[in-house]
Amino acid sequence: MNQRQNRQDHAPAISMPGLLLIGPQKDLIASNTEAIKILSYPGKPGKGKQLTALVADKIPMEVLHAVPQGNIVAEFISGRRRYMCTCHSLDMPGMTKATTAILLERVVSPEVTLYAIAKKYNLTLREREAIGHLLRGLTSKEIAQEMHISPNTVKAFFRLIMTKVGVTTRAGLIGRIAGSTPADLQENRDLVGLRGT
Repeated sequence: MNQRQNRQDHAPAISMPGLLLIGPQKDLIASNTEAIKILSYPGKPGKGKQLTALVADKIPMEVLHAVPQGNIVAEFISGRRRYMCTCHSLDMPGMTKATTAILLERVVSPEVTLYAIAKKYNLTLREREAIGHLLRGLTSKEIAQEMHISPNTVKAFFRLIMTKVGVTTRAGLIGRIAGSTPADLQENRDLVGLRGT
């Protein structure tokens, strides 16, 4: 087995969400360790800026100054990583209604989605590789060249994959993969064995 196949056999890493608790004066009340890692990336947590300054620098203003009613969703970048930032109004005993929780979740990469789909439908490494090439827009002939197999074998792979996934066309297969959401991945986290980073 070559290095590339060995790498494909392991679950891609998915990061755990960060959580910030912001008070009525937009002051930081609490955070989890993952939030500190996210906000200080690519640096090391505890080095350089204070956490309050990192929050002010990285979290979008519309989230920090959200109206307590309703949830706000925004995207931000920390290092080269993209995160979804969701603001939730909290009703806590002894706390004013202006207290909010901010959830920081890394945007899921196509590799993670493809891995989860492969596990969910019990696809082999070669079937997963074929889907990866299909998602890159390659034709059957190009996929055959990449995988060092015949175009007929590629077509056979896709017939098996479509049967497993429960679709009848390649467009349906792409639609099923594109329709997978981070929530689907969360439901299947135990099944696919994704590990936090």
